[in-house]
Amino acid sequence: MIYSYVFDSGYYDFYSSRRDVKGLVCLPSLAEHNMGLLLASRQLHAETADLPYKLGQFMFRFANATRKQWAARVSIFMERRTARQVKAMGYLAVSPCDVVLKGFTKGTGLNWVKRLKLNKK
Repeated sequence: MIYSYVFDSGYYDFYSSRRDVKGLVCLPSLAEHNMGLLLASRQLHAETADLPYKLGQFMFRFANATRKQWAARVSIFMERRTARQVKAMGYLAVSPCDVVLKGFTKGTGLNWVKRLKLNKK
């Protein structure tokens, strides 16, 4: 229950203010979102590793990016996740920088794998 409470309010904001979107950063960093709690022991990690994905919200915000540009960056993020993490991911949205929490495109991890035509089993 404690871990659910800690990760329930997780909001992971990936942001790029440059047109080339290569300067994508997470504000604040993932380390600041209590991720160290998952490393307390192997047993706790096994039991709680999916909670940040299941309970958190992942937001990608880009300034003046084309669909091709932001789709490439979200694809890289999704490809670096395990199949288990993707399946657990409950909310991921992409939005222009000036519109927070009103993503023009959003869905679960599995929706994004399908939308971006990624190979995750």
